[in-house]
Amino acid sequence: MSKGRLKPEDEASIQQNYVYLKENLEALDLVDYLFQCAVITTHDKEQIYAEKIKKHRNEILLNILLNSGAGDSFEIFLKSLETQYKSVLQRLLGKSGTLKDTSYQGQVDTILKKENDTLLEALAVEKEINIKLNFEIECLTKSVKEIQERNALLQEENAHLKTTQRCLKCRQEDLRKERDSKRHSKSSISQDNTKDKTFIEDTEDTSPEFVCELTGLSKIKCVDKCLHIIGQHEHQITKNGETDLQMCKALCKKNPGHVNLIEVQKFCIEDLPEGYRDIEIFEYVKAVAGLTVKISVTKTSPHRPKFWPDTQIPYPLYDTRGQSDLRTGSGIIVNINRFRDTVHPFQKCPCPKCRLSDEPSKIWWKIYILTATNLVFDSVEVRATRLTLFYDQENGSTITLDKLFDIVIDIKEDYCLLGHVTCDKEMRETLSRLEEMNTYHVLVQSKVNKVFSPPCNDNNFIFIVSHPHGCCKMVSLGQWNEKYKTDQRRFKFTYKASTCPGFAGAKVNILGYPVDHVHSGSLRSGLNYTSIKLCPS
Repeated sequence: MSKGRLKPEDEASIQQNYVYLKENLEALDLVDYLFQCAVITTHDKEQIYAEKIKKHRNEILLNILLNSGAGDSFEIFLKSLETQYKSVLQRLLGKSGTLKDTSYQGQVDTILKKENDTLLEALAVEKEINIKLNFEIECLTKSVKEIQERNALLQEENAHLKTTQRCLKCRQEDLRKERDSKRHSKSSISQDNTKDKTFIEDTEDTSPEFVCELTGLSKIKCVDKCLHIIGQHEHQITKNGETDLQMCKALCKKNPGHVNLIEVQKFCIEDLPEGYRDIEIFEYVKAVAGLTVKISVTKTSPHRPKFWPDTQIPYPLYDTRGQSDLRTGSGIIVNINRFRDTVHPFQKCPCPKCRLSDEPSKIWWKIYILTATNLVFDSVEVRATRLTLFYDQENGSTITLDKLFDIVIDIKEDYCLLGHVTCDKEMRETLSRLEEMNTYHVLVQSKVNKVFSPPCNDNNFIFIVSHPHGCCKMVSLGQWNEKYKTDQRRFKFTYKASTCPGFAGAKVNILGYPVDHVHSGSLRSGLNYTSIKLCPS
């Protein structure tokens, strides 16, 4: 006897899967459970068992289900599929919704809720543990930092004590000599009239900038073979980055109007002093200008020392350690090498992109840049440094390079050599041009220095190409004043030329001296001075 039709949605689920159910079910597997749950009668059961063909058995069962009433017959049918016919069940559930078995589903929900609560509790405990660990790590980090700072202070105090002892010892020796001199007749001391003065000799005309800061005495050197002098290191520092540079240039107090500086684009042979208006010297200046670069640093290293090594002379920017003000200066490309994997089969392009690539570039360039260590102090500052090439005029086309690395950094000699590696295909034409410019620079420099090499020619002409105030390139002309020995073959020069902030690290080109001195700083007397370099004998 028919109980009526199923619920419309349940009937639709069976109707839409009717053929699929006939082919994929076996009614004999389900009848016992359906009979037990009173979905089918004994007569229905016997009718299904009597049919020999599977599809006909399934058809009988489905027709019985369709007429089993609007109760829970369809839910019981779905329940009967859970063990042997999970795929069929999933298909029907996709049509009819979720199986409504409050007892079974309720148990599952309870178990899942408990597991979820347990996981949340575990996460909360883990979070609390992580917070405690982070706090302990932070405390330990602070402790280590404090210990390192105390050690640094102790080392500075120790260095100060050693320097004081040396100075006092020198002073005692000087007093002893003075007493001996009074007992005996004073012997005349011959003066060396050449310009190659020894930096550490005790002479009455010692420049006041070379006086020991600690004792203030002209005859007392800071330490044995002291390499340093007191002065200003000419960085251009701004709080607001590049936007302030033009204003700094306009408000320059050291060199108002920059009347003695010549824009590179306007420089001509008539700008050279008389006696030096030679086409090769002019080409030498232009070659240096082409390779001169602007250097921008946006980080001051926390490792900058309080004093120059082995002295009590303050080191630049010690009080601004860790700050991120923009600092600009100058430098020069001193070499550029091209590499090919056919020539160097065991080398691959080391740029960051190629290091991570399975197919690194087969051609690449390595660029070497010279500047002053007081401008770019260590690897911390190198990582925050970028170069601007071809900045010859305002609003002109330029190229920027970053991702630099340090090759040589010498604090005592104030000498810094940086490197940059690239395989950028878009820059190949520019890099080839730089190669040609560097080759020409070496050639014309060699010719000029050969003509003016001492002692064959008595000259003291120098020139500098730099980026004053971080702006476009300008040329400064002048003369070197004194050459000071720091040991048997190392020298530093003092010179007169118009300079201002932004000159730090610019190459000082001294005719006749084929070495790479850079602008290290300026003195209270108005003189400037170079880094220390090994000079040919």
